[in-house]
Amino acid sequence: CSYRIVKCPFAKIGCPTDVKAKDLPDHLEQNSSSHLLLTCNRMMEYENVFRKMNAKIDAVEKENLYLKQQLSASIDKLGTVAAGVRVNEKKCTSLSKDMKHAESYMKTTTKKLNDHETSTR
Repeated sequence: CSYRIVKCPFAKIGCPTDVKAKDLPDHLEQNSSSHLLLTCNRMMEYENVFRKMNAKIDAVEKENLYLKQQLSASIDKLGTVAAGVRVNEKKCTSLSKDMKHAESYMKTTTKKLNDHETSTR
């Protein structure tokens, strides 16, 4: 219906006008300057938003790079620690074998001493 009330297509950027559908072409023609001004103002607002978003993106990219470097350094340190753990595991295994040998030697020696002591009495 050409008599229904419609919003101006520029309503979302600030034109407050509601007009009959049949009058919309006249409204657009008569208000082209104000619509252009509304459009320019909105573009300037978006430009500010984009500038802020770009600054945030730059900051996030820098932080991401820093975190990647930290992660890489941590992985390197972890590799060094893991290598040290493997070396210490080998040392512990070796010491454990040495302790078993020493324990066996001590038992044998103690038995011999006890046997010798018993035989000399």
